[in-house]
This record gives sequence, structure tokens and C-alpha cells, in this order.
Amino acid sequence: MRRSLARTLIDIGNPADAEKEIPALMTTIATTADIGSLPPVLAILGTLGAWEHRFDDAEAAYRKAINILEEEQAGSPSTGLTIAGLARVQAAAGRIDEARLSFGEGIALMEAGWGPKDPDLLRAMNGVEALQAGIR
Repeated sequence: MRRSLARTLIDIGNPADAEKEIPALMTTIATTADIGSLPPVLAILGTLGAWEHRFDDAEAAYRKAINILEEEQAGSPSTGLTIAGLARVQAAAGRIDEARLSFGEGIALMEAGWGPKDPDLLRAMNGVEALQAGIR
């Protein structure tokens, strides 16, 4: 629930409160040894880093999440979703060519696993369209 709360707080534009949820999330993961819960929390950290224009930190968090997902479930749509998050960070940092490549990889994984009407897939496709329109 805390992870959903943090994600919602980011989505409504309240990253400071979202960041307050991270220590409790990390403690829960550490005490339960549930490494599978770590990638989504790392993605939240990546999103928070991007909000604060700490693009190197944001990218590092996303890449760590991607590495864990690739070890546990290579080629999964969840990996694709996380790669699309990395693409958003790359776009925000002005690295448009890298963002296009990452969006393409993420979209392919999500479409293969979740189908063409998945909301996260459509959101990633909107990210590509924004890049093409020159919007970061």
C-alpha cells in the first residue's frame, strides 16, 4: 500500500510526500528479504530523482531495477515498463536518442506481454509521440 501511495503522490504532483514513504518501503523489503518488491521502489526513486533534476541518480535507480528484473524475469512486460520509465528520465535529461531507443525496447516488451491496449503501453507510446513533437 505504501508503494501505491508513493506512486499516487508522484502522479498528483507531490513528490516530497512520496519521498517520505521510501524509508518505510526499504525497511519492509530489507526485513522480509523480498527482493522482488525492490524494482518498483527503485522506479519510484528514479521518478523522484527526475523530478528533482538528479538525472544521474534517477538513471542509476532505474538501471538497478532493470538489472534485478532481468535476472528474475528476463523479457517481461514489467521490465518493459521499467525501461519506459528510464526512457522518460533520458528524455527529461535531454538525451532524446537514448530515450527513443529505450521507449522502443520497453514498448516491445509491454506489447508482447500485455497486448496493444494496455494503459502503461499506451502511456509509453504517448511518450514517443511527445518526443517526436519535441516535448520532453
